[in-house]
Amino acid sequence: MAVYLMVDFYGHYIYKQATAQITQVYDESAQIVTTALQAQVHFKKQVQEWKNILLRGGDPKLFERYLGQFRMEEEKTHQAIDRLATLLAADSGAYRVTETFLAAHQQLGQEYRQALKHYDSSDPSTHLNVDRRIRGIDRKPTDLLDQVVELALKQRSERLSTI
Repeated sequence: MAVYLMVDFYGHYIYKQATAQITQVYDESAQIVTTALQAQVHFKKQVQEWKNILLRGGDPKLFERYLGQFRMEEEKTHQAIDRLATLLAADSGAYRVTETFLAAHQQLGQEYRQALKHYDSSDPSTHLNVDRRIRGIDRKPTDLLDQVVELALKQRSERLSTI
């Protein structure tokens, strides 16, 4: 009877430990995915503000407004990615993809600014000319953020199966 009681207590202890570990994995994973999705939302808003600059920037006040919002969303994206990097293990695939995104995002900002030098509010087709210079450059960063989420979910599954 004593042996059965000890085995029962030990089983309960192991179950409690596993449950705590599983909860921790889910919490960490949710925080990672949420932060990645926040970065994705800010990045999408940044791209939208770029489009607002091109389409509505003929008015100098609107141009400055949308440019300011573009910069703000760019900074929020960068901050979210910085937070995300602190949540990821430095040797994980998700961390490496996050670093790749950060480099691509910085490059994208530079290319946007370079293209904006060709913006001429007196030219009615300026938005088309500027857009041609940067067409499609937001796809790679978008795909990289999707990869971060996928890798974080994959890592969660692997950790859960180990537990």
